[in-house]
Amino acid sequence: MKEAIKLQGLVTFDVFNEIGRHIRTIDGTNLVTTLGKNYLVRRIISDASAAGSAIDTLAVGDDGSTAASESNTELNNQVAEVEIDTIFDTDNIAGFTTIIPIGVATGTIAEAGLYTNDTTPILVSHIVLSTPFTKASNESIQVNWQLKLGNT
Repeated sequence: MKEAIKLQGLVTFDVFNEIGRHIRTIDGTNLVTTLGKNYLVRRIISDASAAGSAIDTLAVGDDGSTAASESNTELNNQVAEVEIDTIFDTDNIAGFTTIIPIGVATGTIAEAGLYTNDTTPILVSHIVLSTPFTKASNESIQVNWQLKLGNT
């Protein structure tokens, strides 16, 4: 029996003003890059080349002119990166949550990506938003990124 296992994702950007009031939510689906899939397989089999490596960085960019592709190795135009604050798993979902603080990545947010902490970081997952949004200098963003394995 041959079974295809789907790897899918959802990213939620919750934007807050300087006093912590929720302003808006932007949702989108992401894809896992070819290098990201290779990285995940190496982690599953405990390959020494992936030992000590972890997904630990979220990057954002301001160029949404090129759609996300499995062949991507970097964002179209990265403008900022932050460390992931929380990593969790629920059933078949890996979750990554972090805050882009006030004053960081001010301007257009058109894309985002999850990276590993390798010497040469691997872009594991990438999203180019269908509708970019603007982050004001007095706003913060909570990013919730999920990678779901399978259909359930």
